[in-house]
Amino acid sequence: IALWYKGIFDSRPNDSIGFGLANYLVNDRARDRQITTNESRGYYEYDAFATNYIPIQRDELNVELNYTYQWSPAVMLRPNIQYIHQ
Repeated sequence: IALWYKGIFDSRPNDSIGFGLANYLVNDRARDRQITTNESRGYYEYDAFATNYIPIQRDELNVELNYTYQWSPAVMLRPNIQYIHQ
């Protein structure tokens, strides 16, 4: 879900600010395949130093805040801050 508010400042009516949230769930079969592959390689728990260990994916939460600076009708700048959990 994302929300946008345009015209946040009276002096910048074409600028906007946005806030978004996203949550992704990984398919159980994909996660089971990652676990099976790791176990076939002898890894039964997380090993950060293993070169062929596959991290187990579960879910992911993304949060984003951005501001759109409309410099001209053809040029805009949109810096943003993102936080990704897992």
